[in-house]
Amino acid sequence: MIQPARTSALFLTAALLALPGCMAQTGAKPVKPYPGAEVVGLFDGRSAVPLGDPDGAGKFAGFVDLDYGRLCYTLSVAGIATPTAAHIHKGAPGTSGDAVLTLATPTYMQNQTCTPIDAALATDLIANPAAYYVNVHNAEYPGGAIRAQLEKGKGGK
Repeated sequence: MIQPARTSALFLTAALLALPGCMAQTGAKPVKPYPGAEVVGLFDGRSAVPLGDPDGAGKFAGFVDLDYGRLCYTLSVAGIATPTAAHIHKGAPGTSGDAVLTLATPTYMQNQTCTPIDAALATDLIANPAAYYVNVHNAEYPGGAIRAQLEKGKGGK
């Protein structure tokens, strides 16, 4: 019979081995973190092309997960009418570009989800986040109520 203290130690060791980047003191090689990078951006209406809602604001934080071919993100908006769509577009600051990835429309002004992403787009988004922006659209501003130019996040590589 396994002693309760030993059982707890076994569970702790298993939990540490399961965490990315962690390892128990067993001489095992460390587990590598998930390959990918964080991309972030702050929304405002002044950055939208054409100009969007001057009262609009918000935040985008996403993790491009190369292992699973997905983008997991949180998108929060404020100061705009009900959103009708959200996309990632390719385009430098001050320019308008084509949508390259449809995001979930923020329900109740926020969403947190994952969406599949093409491997080539994922790789380019990690390498050149400033070449992309997120736009949130609504009925009043169908071209984009608010825009967030992307950049590498603190967790970016």
